[in-house]
Amino acid sequence: MRVLLVLALATFVPASRADEKLPDLVADTKAYRETFQEFVETLKLVTDKAAAERLMPRLKELGAKVDAETAALEKKFSKIDRGKRTAEQSPRWEVDITKLHALLQPTQKEFNALHTKLAATMPETFRAIGQIGPFRHKQETDEVLANINCRMIETASKAYYLKHGDWPTKLSQLTEGERPYLESPDAIKDPWGREFQFAVADDGDGQPRPFVWTISPYGDGKKVLGKAPPKK
Repeated sequence: MRVLLVLALATFVPASRADEKLPDLVADTKAYRETFQEFVETLKLVTDKAAAERLMPRLKELGAKVDAETAALEKKFSKIDRGKRTAEQSPRWEVDITKLHALLQPTQKEFNALHTKLAATMPETFRAIGQIGPFRHKQETDEVLANINCRMIETASKAYYLKHGDWPTKLSQLTEGERPYLESPDAIKDPWGREFQFAVADDGDGQPRPFVWTISPYGDGKKVLGKAPPKK
């Protein structure tokens, strides 16, 4: 969520201003968390298409409220001076920012898990609710991350080819062995928990190359992230 980025940036607030602003920030962050948590609890009730249709008005209402409170928090943080801190000032404010992070992290973790589950198990329902505030903001982050991971896997595939003289036949080969080309099995999964699609094909220049891609679950479900092989 955008507010987590704001909290991270706010570590440059001088301690003198921190003492003045922290009570308001804690209260506002708690209020935001309560609204966000209510959104998450409502989202847990979306178990099928019928439930999604029934709960859509409430999800939209809460999503709009989350958006408004996010904007309010961002505005408050933006008004705090980001002056140069002394060595004595730094620990005080960083501890406070850590506390603010701790207020939001459990709810954010729950939302991310629900987001992934809905995208993988109920794609049509996911697309229907995908334009509600928290989903819309996460869409931008997820799609950027998916594109980055596609390029990372493509690079790993090329490294595999240089060592073995042949392309991997499946992405899991890049995560195996004592010195894998990718650090974790999760690296070959997109932000929605699905394994990236992979193929080796001619790019039009007569030379084979790896193609790594996935389909965004947002919108009409046709947006390609990464690069798919050209259609023949």
